[in-house]
Amino acid sequence: MLNESQRMELEEAHECFLLGLIFGEIWPEPDSAGRIRYLWRQRRNIVEKDVALGIEPRALAELISKQPTRQEILKVVKRRLDQVYQDRDALARFNGLLAWYATEVYPDKKVIGADGQEHTEQSNMGRAVAKHLDAVTAHVENHERLGHGTADDFNNLSRQYNKTLDTFTTRLPDGKRALRVEASEPAPAEPMPASVV
Repeated sequence: MLNESQRMELEEAHECFLLGLIFGEIWPEPDSAGRIRYLWRQRRNIVEKDVALGIEPRALAELISKQPTRQEILKVVKRRLDQVYQDRDALARFNGLLAWYATEVYPDKKVIGADGQEHTEQSNMGRAVAKHLDAVTAHVENHERLGHGTADDFNNLSRQYNKTLDTFTTRLPDGKRALRVEASEPAPAEPMPASVV
């Protein structure tokens, strides 16, 4: 049985993996044995280095056990997530993608229990997806109360995006999907002239 701290680390690691994939901070690539391993980009000042996390179970174990890695990825991801929440259209795309993850990648499973009854089981990754679907729902309902559009309109827009994932996501080598970087994001700053430095 996990204590509260261990449970939080487990949940945070799964959330980190999910959002890291969606926002491109964690990405899959085939290794020499044909397996899919996951990597992330470690940034130290201006130095960047791609670091392997391993195949999915190993990547999750790394994220659970290495809080600094998890925190570094989450810091970048949460900044991107905040930007998504500022734009209704971007939030609807994110919601449509989460719905796809919930049904196609990490669906609930029906199992027969020891009592002979059918039960629904949700994986840790499924719980991470559900947490963000619930957060989007709460956000949209709050904005509806403030008069910023209706939840029904938002859900219809999300369903439309869910049907057109290829228009705003990239299919990854493991079959999962990541949001494409929008062309509207600011371009990198031009280098300063030597006379200014």
